[in-house]
Amino acid sequence: MKKQLKQGLMLVSTALLLSACASDSEKMAMNIPSYGGVADLKVKNVCNVENMGVKSVLASATKYNVLAIQNDLEFMRLGMRNSQYISAINAALKSGDTNITILNKKKKKTGSVSLEYATWRACAFAISSLQQAQEAKTTWRLAVPGDGYKY
Repeated sequence: MKKQLKQGLMLVSTALLLSACASDSEKMAMNIPSYGGVADLKVKNVCNVENMGVKSVLASATKYNVLAIQNDLEFMRLGMRNSQYISAINAALKSGDTNITILNKKKKKTGSVSLEYATWRACAFAISSLQQAQEAKTTWRLAVPGDGYKY
């Protein structure tokens, strides 16, 4: 009798545990943001400064970087966040400069790049961060050892 009671309690507790885990994963799946069709964008076309112009590409970079910041996906390269690239580009456009200064974490100058290159880079970083997050939703299991990934 005690053995059957223990087995029954184990089955009930296991069922409750599994149902709680399943409901949590469903909630998490519903909270995953979709990034507004970013997965379908071609970075080479959207961020082409020669065809689109600096201001148009900068507008795209600003638009997608806001989404990246809201989802904690903002890129950082060479010690500069993507929002710093965008603000440096805006400052260069206002002052008429053709180059922007790259600053490291300690706000020291580490180099200089052209305005066009910086604009392309800001746009590509903003879109790529969102695209990689979108892609990771389906491919993350490939990185789990023993779960579909072959060595």
